[in-house]
Amino acid sequence: MKERIDLLIHKYWEGETSLEEEKELKLLLRQVDGYESAKEFFLGIYEFSQIDGKNPEQPMISIPIWKRPWLGYAASIAFVVSVAYGIFQHQQGKAEREAYEQVIAALSLIQENMQKGSESMEVLHELRHLQAPINLFDTEK
Repeated sequence: MKERIDLLIHKYWEGETSLEEEKELKLLLRQVDGYESAKEFFLGIYEFSQIDGKNPEQPMISIPIWKRPWLGYAASIAFVVSVAYGIFQHQQGKAEREAYEQVIAALSLIQENMQKGSESMEVLHELRHLQAPINLFDTEK
C-alpha cells in the first residue's frame, strides 16, 4: 500500500495523475499512518473543496474611514465644486461692479448734457421778456 501511495504521490507531482488516481490517493492517505505532510496537503485540499463558499471563521476586515477610496473621491468632488462656486461668485461680483460703473458713467453723461441744455435755455429765458410788450398791445383778445 505504501508503494502505491509513493507511486501516486510521485505521479501527482509530475502532473500525470487522473482524477480517479487522485481520489484513490486521498482514500489511501486516510487509511495509512505516516505521510503527515502529504495528508495535510491532500486532505486539506479535500476539506477546502467541501466548503460551499461561505467561511464563517473569516474575520470582517474594517477599513478606517480615512482610508476608504470613495471618501477621497467625495472630498475631491466637494473641493472642485467649492472652487468652481468661488470662481463663479467672483466673476458675478466683477460683472456687477462693471455694470455699476457703466450705469454711473451713463448717468454722469446725462447730467453733463442736461447742464449744457440748461445753460442754453437760460438765454431763451431772457428772451421771454422781449415778447411781453407785444402781448400788451394785442387787441384781438
